Amino acid sequence: LADLANVDVSRTVSAHETTFHTWGVGVGRTANISRAAGLIDGVIITAGGAISFNELVGPRTLARGFALAPEIQGDELTTGVGGGTCQVSSTLFIAALFSAMDVLERKAHSRPSSYAKLGLDATVSYPTVDLKLKNPFTFPVMIHAFQPKPGVIRIEILGGDPPADVSYTYGVGGTEDFMRRITVKSHLKPGSKIRHQKGSRGYDVQSVVTIKWKDGRVEERRFYSGYRPAPEV
Repeated sequence: LADLANVDVSRTVSAHETTFHTWGVGVGRTANISRAAGLIDGVIITAGGAISFNELVGPRTLARGFALAPEIQGDELTTGVGGGTCQVSSTLFIAALFSAMDVLERKAHSRPSSYAKLGLDATVSYPTVDLKLKNPFTFPVMIHAFQPKPGVIRIEILGGDPPADVSYTYGVGGTEDFMRRITVKSHLKPGSKIRHQKGSRGYDVQSVVTIKWKDGRVEERRFYSGYRPAPEV
């Protein structure tokens, strides 16, 4: 309660939102996005404190309210429990990045994400792949994660005015073409085919975050994202 009283929720450090489909295969993802967002909503990061996304959200299981949904396993899209949770971690990562918070741990997806620019995604997989953030400010902040309307997840970092102007850019250092993987299915008529997965190219991405602090300092942060080519199946 003391921490909560110290957070000025009337001021927004930064905010970001991403969109998703709520129908078809998006039904399960919608449930998982809502569940994960609810588990980080209201979390307070004290001045100098840090958080772990996996510690906050915990195991993605049916018993804990997560649903079956499409997710990436290896280099193919399949069905698993918790698919869509990464959209919440990515949205949080982007909001934190533009707030000038410290990113202690972050890993890119194996392929580009439809809801984020290259270099702005953050994959998570309990308990091994995590997103960890640190509050470098002199004041505590609160994570506000919610859906302002169906198909939109918005995350706000509340607690103060923006301490810096943050800009983001990236460059592609190299690309790699995808291959075609063919699996013979006995139930298909001869000559017929079904495209199970669309192929996507691989990219080597270098990201640059420029932070112009209000006190006049200018800081540049760089990080790498390696996206592997995904086969056409």
